[in-house]
Amino acid sequence: MKIIKADTAEIGTCTIGGIILGIGIGAQFFNYFEGYYFLLILIGIIIHGVGMYQIHKRIKFSDDKQYLFNNILYWTCWIIIIGLVAYIIFKFL
Repeated sequence: MKIIKADTAEIGTCTIGGIILGIGIGAQFFNYFEGYYFLLILIGIIIHGVGMYQIHKRIKFSDDKQYLFNNILYWTCWIIIIGLVAYIIFKFL
């Protein structure tokens, strides 16, 4: 079994994107950042998505349970992000 780990830049990109995304979601519930929450969520989704994609592309475990687990987490996160985007779109319509 060959384990390919994500490097620090990929993990950092994913983490920073997740933090910005979390701030954007939190800002939706706080009046001070109310005008910026959409922009923060959008930036967070883009940065987090790039980081997730880079890590997912790098980790390749052929026929390994850990690959399956990572794949499930990857697609679950994208489904949540799509749901968040749909919520935001329908909220503005």
